[in-house]
Formats: sequence, structure tokens, C-alpha cells
Amino acid sequence: MNLDRIREGLDDREIERLSPHATRSADAVRRREEPRLKLGYRQAFSVDVDRILYSHAYTRYIDKTQVFYLIENDHITHRVLHV
Repeated sequence: MNLDRIREGLDDREIERLSPHATRSADAVRRREEPRLKLGYRQAFSVDVDRILYSHAYTRYIDKTQVFYLIENDHITHRVLHV
């Protein structure tokens, strides 16, 4: 199946690029089984990233600033930009 080859390619690229000490997506531990992870081409950690980015709690940070300065500063960054 084509999706299986895509996932294998992503896993191979992850092995090539990450440190030997890094945790691979294939080694991810889940609290409960998720059948959709086995069916699709997406890796476990990429699913986790989407869960965080599109969660309600994370979207509350959009208008929050990272740092408040006592002087006027045009370079105040937003938390969302740090991801």
C-alpha cells in the first residue's frame, strides 16, 4: 500500500536525522490504543503536535505576550510565534 511506504520513508528519515539518543515516533508509548495511528501514514509525534496546536488551551495564548517590558518596545513577541 502506498501509505505504508510513505510512513516507512518518514521513519527512515527520522532515523537518519535524529540523534541516536532521541526517542523515535515508532517508540512512542500511548496510554490507550489508537487504531487510526496504525491505519494512516502519520507518525505518533506528528499527531501529538496537531493536538497541541489546535487545542482550545493553546489557542488562548494567541494574544498573550511573552515578556512585558517597562519601556516601550516594538519587538515584544507572542507565545504562539515560539512554536
